[in-house]
Amino acid sequence: PAVTTIHRKGKCSHGMGHALTYVSGYDLEIALRECGRFSSKPLEYYCAGGAFMEYDIARGRADANAKPLHYPCDVYIEFPSACYPHKIKHLIKKLGSEENVITECLGLDGFSEVGCFHGIGFVNGDDVEKNPLTIRDICTQGTYEDQYVCLHGAIVKLAEVNEEKASAVCALLEGEKRTMCEELVRLGPYSLERPFEIYFATERK
Repeated sequence: PAVTTIHRKGKCSHGMGHALTYVSGYDLEIALRECGRFSSKPLEYYCAGGAFMEYDIARGRADANAKPLHYPCDVYIEFPSACYPHKIKHLIKKLGSEENVITECLGLDGFSEVGCFHGIGFVNGDDVEKNPLTIRDICTQGTYEDQYVCLHGAIVKLAEVNEEKASAVCALLEGEKRTMCEELVRLGPYSLERPFEIYFATERK
């Protein structure tokens, strides 16, 4: 309770993902299995995001040079939207441009495609904060779901630190895109109310 009066449960479980990866010696299989002990799939998802982030901090660059192109997102496939935000920067470096990565994303299936676009948005988050007009030039390809999670990735960190500025960024969009963006800001980071069915299969195996 002392933590959740300050932080959302989703953020707390994200932090647990970092810790589990660290104490497991950066063994993602162990960390993600332990994330599965959370009582809900959304909390497990946020925990997985912390696990993938912590793993990438320590091992991401080395893996990008030594392992298959999409690793670890192609091995630990239950939560691709938790994995790809930390993988896309490596894919851009390997494939040469964001446009080539978008083509790569479009070649994936199902939740992996959606997760890949979530990552595309995430790597653009800093640019959106520095130059809000860039929001108009990203998240224009793929399905509705692809574009929704892409906007989520692009706006989520700004919404966490400056909700008013995030809302002003959304106002630069028009029509359906603006509605999507405003909904994402309203929900805020680590929300347990977002439409998780487009991020992962919501039923437990």
